[in-house]
Amino acid sequence: MKYEMSEGQYVDFLNCLTRAQQQPHVTSDISGDLVSNYYVMSGNPSLIHGNTIHCPETGNGTIDPIGFFSSAPDRACGFTDNYSTCAFLDWCALRPMTCFEYEKSCRGANIAPVGGEFAWGTNYASYSLTTVENEGSENEKFVYSYNGMHTLQIQL
Repeated sequence: MKYEMSEGQYVDFLNCLTRAQQQPHVTSDISGDLVSNYYVMSGNPSLIHGNTIHCPETGNGTIDPIGFFSSAPDRACGFTDNYSTCAFLDWCALRPMTCFEYEKSCRGANIAPVGGEFAWGTNYASYSLTTVENEGSENEKFVYSYNGMHTLQIQL
């Protein structure tokens, strides 16, 4: 996939399932007629962290599938777990990318791999933010120190 899963795509997936199949793919309890936490991905009665996938608060019955909606269908979908993401990918005939595909896409098409390299282009596994240089100016940059052995500067 070139883009992340959108809320509209996830709503389409949810709306193709039976009521019993919908339940494990949302956080809210949707087993009854009343769904008090009707922002179903975050399990809240109000909008939180940009989650707009919702269902009607009442009138849902207890047997038929619930109709889900999103007021931002082009927004990236959050609040999914691995199980739900894999179910969505299976539904739309896709699969998660392999580690090899991920690292190759991070590295770029024409750059050879380096022994022991991580996807972010170094062979250092951890880092900590040490300083922010020129804070607030046009040439502000973060200076990271990798295990005290190497310094990477990121220009914003």
